[in-house]
Amino acid sequence: MDQERFYRFVREGEIAFLDYPLNGIQVLLPFGKKILRNLETEILERFGSLGAEEITLPEAVPSEFLSHLRQGELFTACSEEDSFHLSPSAEVQAAFVASKIIKSHRQIPLKFFSIGTAHRNGQRRALIKSKEFGFYEANFFYENKEEAEKGLAESTTSLDKMFKKLGIPTIQVRESDEESAQHKFYTPFKFSGIFGGLACSSLIGTRYTQQFSRGAQSRTQCSFKPYQLNIGLTTRILTAYLAHHSDERGFVLDKSISPQEIAIIDPDDSNSALANPESTLLKAGFKVATFRSSNWRIGQERIFIKGIPISISLGNSQYLIKRRDTLEEERTNACNLEPTIKKILAEYSPRKSTLPVSALVENQNEFERNRVYLSDKPFDGDLKLLGKTADNSLAYVVQKY
Repeated sequence: MDQERFYRFVREGEIAFLDYPLNGIQVLLPFGKKILRNLETEILERFGSLGAEEITLPEAVPSEFLSHLRQGELFTACSEEDSFHLSPSAEVQAAFVASKIIKSHRQIPLKFFSIGTAHRNGQRRALIKSKEFGFYEANFFYENKEEAEKGLAESTTSLDKMFKKLGIPTIQVRESDEESAQHKFYTPFKFSGIFGGLACSSLIGTRYTQQFSRGAQSRTQCSFKPYQLNIGLTTRILTAYLAHHSDERGFVLDKSISPQEIAIIDPDDSNSALANPESTLLKAGFKVATFRSSNWRIGQERIFIKGIPISISLGNSQYLIKRRDTLEEERTNACNLEPTIKKILAEYSPRKSTLPVSALVENQNEFERNRVYLSDKPFDGDLKLLGKTADNSLAYVVQKY
């Protein structure tokens, strides 16, 4: 899917408003926000399964906390008393709080996660590389590197399962040295020269815990350097999901991710004698909504762009049911409507990307995310082989010279 088509589907599918006066900022509309909420549920379930509990972390960060970052990437704010930055992520704040909370080895491991808004200057593409975006970040603190590496392996396995469940292909990149280790998940999509966006990043090390525990020997601070495991995901997971759940007509959503399982098309020019079945289907426990349109064709196109699994049109004597995954249709009467829908939803399987679900690159230095994608060809004169998929299938991680 190219960027122009993606943005057209986002607009016409009422996923987001993209014409905010500042570049790189989007406004999620109700339908898009509900999709993100369902994806967010998957993320928070993973954090919870790893033993993390939710806390709040401030988005205002003292300037000295972020002196290691390039200042052009940061949003700076000033008051009469302070100069501070808007948070680009939360690992520094998390390390500072942990350094004040942890007073004994017995409090290790300490695990928490936070949900907030991140701000990064210089990024100008709504939903793809946004200036302002939601951030889901877990921070775990361990006594030593060995325990932190176990935590990194456990979290990587859990997140890999999540991406596979969601049908989002990933290129995984590993890198480590004596002091730190990281594992990144990139998802391949091609938007105006961007070959793959960062979907998730995990990093262990003592950079921030060392900064805040240096010289601390009092009861109010820990006197050792915990290893911090930071796991970060952003609302770009919405972009990755939509990019890999689409066809030439629009998006194709999983029934668990779509805000509605069923869309009833109610055109202004309808002369059907059939009753709208919305209330009946709601009582039966389905997620259903009625969509008004000027005519049936426009209503059907709108539902197809949104990607809702099932659409229902009111005929003269029967209901016309269309599936979004296979585009098949069938007619049924009022008595058989509910069992027919149950059968379709049980069989429903949206078209996911034909790309392999997971691939691994071991050398971070050779990985250039803006030029990397998955291919079903071995490398030739125009391509450089970086790694095969985890199961050594016919897909390769490649980049153009």
